[in-house]
Amino acid sequence: MPKLTPKQESFARNIALEGMSQQEAYRSSYDVAPNAGANSVTTNASHLASNESVATRVDELREQSIAPTIISFQARLSKLTDIVNDDRSSRKDIMLAVDLLNKSEGVYIQKIEQKTMSVDLTASLVDLMVLLGYDTAEVLARIEKLDT
Repeated sequence: MPKLTPKQESFARNIALEGMSQQEAYRSSYDVAPNAGANSVTTNASHLASNESVATRVDELREQSIAPTIISFQARLSKLTDIVNDDRSSRKDIMLAVDLLNKSEGVYIQKIEQKTMSVDLTASLVDLMVLLGYDTAEVLARIEKLDT
């Protein structure tokens, strides 16, 4: 653990454990006056956060706070298996646990259905040109010329 001043430790804790922004943590830890300029607070907070010892401490605190809450993949599988094997589990809970176990092992195959639509572009073009005021016979004659 890096050696920090009490204010630096407070700053690191406010960021890592309280979720404060650098500016909020700086204002709180260094008793900055409410009317202090935003630019100076931002600059000082940024310099403090980029201090190697402070940054290392922030990382340590974040790691310590997250590590106990994360359950490993194997532990999750074990918990789901316990639910399946527990006689006190409801049928619904057992089915859900089995479903999650199957998904975690890739038992299910995801099928994606793709629908295609056929469009007669010539007919659509004729309809559009007629709507724009062109004579139908003239439009068909022009299209026939394009086909040849």
